[in-house]
Amino acid sequence: MVRVYESETDRACAVLSDRQFQALAEALEEDDLDEGDAALTREAIDALEEQGGDQDLVDLLRTVLGERDELAIRWERS
Repeated sequence: MVRVYESETDRACAVLSDRQFQALAEALEEDDLDEGDAALTREAIDALEEQGGDQDLVDLLRTVLGERDELAIRWERS
């Protein structure tokens, strides 16, 4: 499992399965997952959906992003 947090506030915003996290990492085009942070964007979520990504993940990410266009996130494996 991977816990996702808002970087700025350290607020927990999601718990993802390893499969969901891998799909997110690919959508964010993150090559080095060990760094533990990235920018979640509306475009990345849309691309994930267009590629046939897990709809539960897409819905969750849209909820996390809310009205913003971008959100700095970080993650930790548990």
